Amino acid sequence: MKIYEIPIALNIVGGYLAEEGSPLVFLPLKPVLKVEFRENEGGFSLGSIEKFVNKRRLEEIADLLFRHSKSKVGIKVAGLPNPISSLCYEGAVLAALATYLEVDEELLQYIIEEKVKSSERGLLAGSAICSQTRKPIAYRVGEGYVGLEPGVLNTHLYLISLGNRVSLNKITAQIRALKSSYGDVFEPLFHAFCRLSIKVAEYLEAGDVEKLSYMLKLGHKILSAAGLVPEPVEELIQKVERFGYWAKLLEDAGQYIFTLAAEDLEEKLKKYFEDLEVYELYVA
Repeated sequence: MKIYEIPIALNIVGGYLAEEGSPLVFLPLKPVLKVEFRENEGGFSLGSIEKFVNKRRLEEIADLLFRHSKSKVGIKVAGLPNPISSLCYEGAVLAALATYLEVDEELLQYIIEEKVKSSERGLLAGSAICSQTRKPIAYRVGEGYVGLEPGVLNTHLYLISLGNRVSLNKITAQIRALKSSYGDVFEPLFHAFCRLSIKVAEYLEAGDVEKLSYMLKLGHKILSAAGLVPEPVEELIQKVERFGYWAKLLEDAGQYIFTLAAEDLEEKLKKYFEDLEVYELYVA
């Protein structure tokens, strides 16, 4: 039996516009997911993360990975970090399996993108690559990824939840409808968002927290202007801003907002938000 400790990877920008060609930026976070591999066994034992993943899809992608490696193994998730409604767990399990089977991240990306045709493929492929490489990445559907060596190693991510899920397919359908009805307005707006995602990657790599934070905050304003942010999320954002902090919608299946900071804000933010979750940037 072998145990791999894999960081979960969250998308901080680009997820909603992944199918529009936007780069996606992912951060690998602590705590990690512990995944056991048991030889001469088969199947998945996902425990408490099963409610966060598409098990059938996970098994289908795993079967494709087994074909490329010509081996098979039983998989058990042995340790779960703070549970969040996200595709990150599915990506982390696939990353652990690819690492065990010695499948590189380029092949992993290809297999996921070929198998997953829904709007979730960008988030799933990107999170899996980020978890496998164990470093921040900028990734684009159908192209590839670049590693972003973090300039600020002690960055913390503070996550505040509304505790429910969203359909990414519904959001991408909204985006297509906006482009169809108001293309002359939303085409340049979404193009600006894609350019902004590139800047997020550049400032993250450079370690410029001030400019990175501004770009992320601006990114949320663009999503909000397009009508892609639910009203309860907007109310939560405004509450955070009243206390002097910035926040952005996390573009994933869960309804979360987050803020990044190099300083420890946990005690300050916990005064205002009981459901605050704190993650550290994973450093290989």
